[in-house]
Amino acid sequence: MKIAVETKAEPLKQLNLRVPASLRDQVEATRKLADQCGVDYNATVVKALAKFNADLHAQLSNSRSKTASESPSRIATHSNGSSDASA
Repeated sequence: MKIAVETKAEPLKQLNLRVPASLRDQVEATRKLADQCGVDYNATVVKALAKFNADLHAQLSNSRSKTASESPSRIATHSNGSSDASA
């Protein structure tokens, strides 16, 4: 008999994040909908957060290396795509 062996799960830690009340309400509504659809909301959010974090880390690292080589100013990019340059 062949037995499928599962790896040990990584320990979990809690992350508290303050969000606007309207977003919290939307999250709760989506959590309820996910439960009704048989979807693991937390696992889905954790996977999306891990991808977001990796992408943001890469973007910031790339931005840091570009700004360090191009000029001493720092560039902040906003969610709407605009940017501010500060010395």
